[in-house]
Amino acid sequence: MATGVGGGARKPHRPFIPPDMSIPEMTVKALVLGVLLALLMSAANAYLGLYVGMTVSAAIPAAVMFMAIMRGLSKAGIVRSGTILESNLGKTIAAAGEALAAGVIFTFPALLLMLDESGNPIWSELNVPVVTIIAALGGTLGVLFSISLRRILIIEQDLPYPEGIAAAEVLKAGESSGRAVWYVFGALFIGMLFRLATALETRVGTVSLGLWGSRLGGTYTIGTKTQIMVGSEYSTALLGVGYIVGFRISVIIFLGGMTGWFIALPIISTFTPDGFIFDATTRVRFFGVGTMLVGGVYTLWTIRAAIIKGIKEAVGAIFGSRPDMSKLPRHERDIPPHLALGSAGALAIPIILVFYYLSRSVLIAIVAGLIMVVAAYLFSAIAGYLAGIVGSSNNPLSGVTIIVLLFTAILLYLLGARGSTGMTAVICVGAVVACSASIAGDNLQDLKSGWILGSTPWKLQLSLIIGVVSSSFVIAAVVNVLHQAYGIGVGLQAPQAFLMKSITEGVFQGNMDWIMVISGMVLAFVLIFVTRRLRITFSVMGFAVGIYLPWFMSTPIMIGGLMKWWVDRQVDKRLRPVPPDLEGKAREAFVEEGALAREEAHTKGVLFGSGLIAGEALMGVILAGLVVSGRSIAVVQGAPAWPGMIIFAYMGILLGYMAYRELDTAEFKERFRRVLR
Repeated sequence: MATGVGGGARKPHRPFIPPDMSIPEMTVKALVLGVLLALLMSAANAYLGLYVGMTVSAAIPAAVMFMAIMRGLSKAGIVRSGTILESNLGKTIAAAGEALAAGVIFTFPALLLMLDESGNPIWSELNVPVVTIIAALGGTLGVLFSISLRRILIIEQDLPYPEGIAAAEVLKAGESSGRAVWYVFGALFIGMLFRLATALETRVGTVSLGLWGSRLGGTYTIGTKTQIMVGSEYSTALLGVGYIVGFRISVIIFLGGMTGWFIALPIISTFTPDGFIFDATTRVRFFGVGTMLVGGVYTLWTIRAAIIKGIKEAVGAIFGSRPDMSKLPRHERDIPPHLALGSAGALAIPIILVFYYLSRSVLIAIVAGLIMVVAAYLFSAIAGYLAGIVGSSNNPLSGVTIIVLLFTAILLYLLGARGSTGMTAVICVGAVVACSASIAGDNLQDLKSGWILGSTPWKLQLSLIIGVVSSSFVIAAVVNVLHQAYGIGVGLQAPQAFLMKSITEGVFQGNMDWIMVISGMVLAFVLIFVTRRLRITFSVMGFAVGIYLPWFMSTPIMIGGLMKWWVDRQVDKRLRPVPPDLEGKAREAFVEEGALAREEAHTKGVLFGSGLIAGEALMGVILAGLVVSGRSIAVVQGAPAWPGMIIFAYMGILLGYMAYRELDTAEFKERFRRVLR
């Protein structure tokens, strides 16, 4: 019997729209509106990512915006009302803009910061044709590679994909009425208000209302050098993520954060020499990168059978019999694997030509192209796996890209690449993989939504390619405008690009922080050995993510996971102990019915958590637009953090209560009576 990541039997999948029902899905209005939203999302998130080093997942805001615009157009008599599958397809296109922006802004701006042999920036501005081609082809590779991963990670591994679930719940609530709508859209409104009230510090000051600070705690110095990080980000979206991914994953992420910022940071800061090229915080992230490197390879190893099976099926379809997609249920029809793999191979050719144009070396172009193809697939799988655990907004894309940069930089350096030419080739390989991995993680979130709703996979995959290509034509121009207006590295700090610059220059100039990278690798090997010996189910990648992300982000995820654990306890109290007279199949039926009861109890919590994610993400995009326009709506500057702590704690309790109160409804009490009979 199939099982999910949490273990136990998995119920037969019943999509919201049955496979035998045909309703409008890929329509002109869905495609046009989706593309327009994709351009908006890519522009807004380009600034946000360059300024604060992270982007806001656009899947949920796009779903809400798409439904709102479509209903407005329908009421005006311009178009017919849209279906839920049209809305899902449109938000899939729109989300591509944000995902592609992340892949571009985390890598290419490094070339604006690195100096050539004459002491000038390697690029004075982004090369628009090069960036456009690499972004479009790299993003398309991510879509094509994620096709074989859909069945592996969404169906066989049954990963949560919190934003995919949240987006599906938002769309379903928009189609229905009653309490489900209140749970989602009530929480969405609450999440928007909380994000609006919480301070967001930018170049124009506090751009939000700023009624309270954005986090509790900070990085503190003990004595003269020893540093420690404690506290929590005030993020209702991360609360929702923690509830959806569950207690076990939340604990693993939190333990990683504790290891990185409560244990490693004090040690590293104490022994880091004054004037060292990297500060202690950056060194902790290198430590996390080392752990992530081994954890990523180990993750691929654990799902190797499924990946090899997918590759064999694709290769077999090219040289042998091809699957007849028409015989599969509608919600199982992907782009044919032989077509996906063949197209991916064909796309490698123009990318290699771009590498040759930049390096003027056939050897470097071919080697970089081979690295790109292999790394893009492997790290698309890793990014897709991570997106399934912590969501796209919290997916450490820069950490994945760092691993690629390390391998690429070392190999090209050994092959004789030097100076600005070699560093440009390294960054471009990293950009292809970053775009591919970012889009793969985003695509799998959308395919998770589609799996729940009953969308046609090949239509979503094709629509995402449309979103990638359309967004690629504007992202380079947007970054250049921002660079001219504010200066990347001056007004816009571009933290990820600085990290890519440090790593690439570290290899080519011999100042890489290998001690931290190797230390992280050793820790990962120890964790794998110990957990395997003790037969403990443990996600090394989740642990590595906790080290890499600031502890401020791990804490709210942990709180959300604790709320889900508490609700589980309340359900179990009503079911325990198992009646001693139950044996055999009757006992199994009782346990299975209890599991179903627990899942139903969590439905309202998932709905409410989905709304919190949607609200913060939507307001995040709105605030990004205010930042780009240079406007501020702040009523308080420099507000203290403690008022936010009280309200944030209430948000966490409210999230758990939304599920707990379901246990006292007449319908749910009847289920328990039925279980206990």
